Amino acid sequence: MNKFESTINSISKWSGEIASYLILPLMLVIVYSVIARYIFDDPPVWSYDLSRELFGVFIVCGGAYVAMKGKLLNVDILWKRFSPRTGAIINLVTYLFGLIFLGALVWKATPQAILSVKVLEKSTDLTLYLFPLRILFVIGSFLFLIQLIMFYNQTIKIAIGKRQKNESA
Repeated sequence: MNKFESTINSISKWSGEIASYLILPLMLVIVYSVIARYIFDDPPVWSYDLSRELFGVFIVCGGAYVAMKGKLLNVDILWKRFSPRTGAIINLVTYLFGLIFLGALVWKATPQAILSVKVLEKSTDLTLYLFPLRILFVIGSFLFLIQLIMFYNQTIKIAIGKRQKNESA
């Protein structure tokens, strides 16, 4: 593993661990919103915006961490039937869709995050700043994309027989 890959893996590990703690504020926002809506009949307007943004950051930063760990989703019942090389070839096709999706996500989310910073975007009821979460979303999406590119590169090596699935890069 070269220095660039090692650095990206370190950042992915750090961001994944931080993102894992976002589940607590996300849960609190949703619980508060439900209680306010159904018990007090006064739902907070900001809760939808905040929960959506927190969840987005949680998903992309967590995705980068999962990709770094090499634990991307596979259907094990099917995968056990394939050789490592055949599984790698199938992964190359399926990961290509992930690369396209994440590339489009970074491409479209970056201008939105820049605009969000320029206007100091706030939640619907103007109580919470959302631009920091927009920035984190773009960073997490980019990190996930880089991590998936590195994983794709490793999968190419498996597909062409240059390394075994359980070898480190």
